[in-house]
Amino acid sequence: MHLSRERTLEILTQVNSSLWFANDKFEDGGALFVEGFEELCRKQTGFVFRGISISRSIPFSDEYWLKFLAILARYETAAELFIQYTSIDIAGEEACRLIGSCQVKSLKMSNCCMTHPDAFTHAMEQGMGPKELCFVDRRADSNTDVAQQLCFALRSSTGLAKLSLMVHAKADEAQCHKICSRLAQSLRSNARAPASMILWFGPNLCEDDADLVFDAISEHPNIVSFQFCSSNPSSDRAHRLSRLLSQNSHLEQLIAEPGTMTSNIWKLNIAPQLEANTWNKKIATIRCHNHDLAFQAKLMGVILGRRTFHGMDAIYQALVRNIDLILASQPDQQHTTTA
Repeated sequence: MHLSRERTLEILTQVNSSLWFANDKFEDGGALFVEGFEELCRKQTGFVFRGISISRSIPFSDEYWLKFLAILARYETAAELFIQYTSIDIAGEEACRLIGSCQVKSLKMSNCCMTHPDAFTHAMEQGMGPKELCFVDRRADSNTDVAQQLCFALRSSTGLAKLSLMVHAKADEAQCHKICSRLAQSLRSNARAPASMILWFGPNLCEDDADLVFDAISEHPNIVSFQFCSSNPSSDRAHRLSRLLSQNSHLEQLIAEPGTMTSNIWKLNIAPQLEANTWNKKIATIRCHNHDLAFQAKLMGVILGRRTFHGMDAIYQALVRNIDLILASQPDQQHTTTA
């Protein structure tokens, strides 16, 4: 619906925790909304939105998008900004400056058009921007250039604590290689890399490039949480996961989707590392796909630290201890993320 004055006031009076509008349309580029939003912030000094979400049907003009960000900067009213399916130029130099100065903790971008990724990453390198950055690339292959820029920016970024990067499923092998190469180089050149990293790749990720990422992660003492998903199942990834478990004493959380593997691969490559307890015991989550439910129950018991746990008893113990162990009896296509 169009944002009339009445609808604008209706939205702005429902601000007890978050502000989310997905199906409203501006007829004036957002002028009326920005006016009402600023009035609200002025009246409720000190109020902080848990999140502000802007979806595909909100056609801010460039002028009022910058004014909206300026209000956020002036009143510090948002902890999280989520932008999806929009043609807003969120990567312009002025927009980056405002996003950085408004101290948004988390910036999530899904299927957005970034026309100036170099300006955005430059702002990150200057200490601007959010503490947590999530970029989901499902819109067009050209956005893989943005993914490369984000990886490149990590070489000197000091303020980013968490990076989530979903690479477009249609990204070809060469594009995946560029992203992985830049990511590995940046991690090795920056001692203050994000402590938490989530990486999703499509089916065209080759094993050599997966090696680049895994090796860079395993060598970096600042990374304590790592989630890696690829829709390209590979038995070789069991070896990488095994090596990652054995080498990373600093890793506290590992979430891996290694692909569909046979029980033998898990028994030979994964279980020995788990049983040896050579990794940080805080690691709580491993996701695997195989059809051997008996072995899955045993593996769950191993992770719990006692081989006497089997079947439902192991599952019960996992729940009691708040351990998130996902062992799927049937392969599925859903990726799991954690905050």
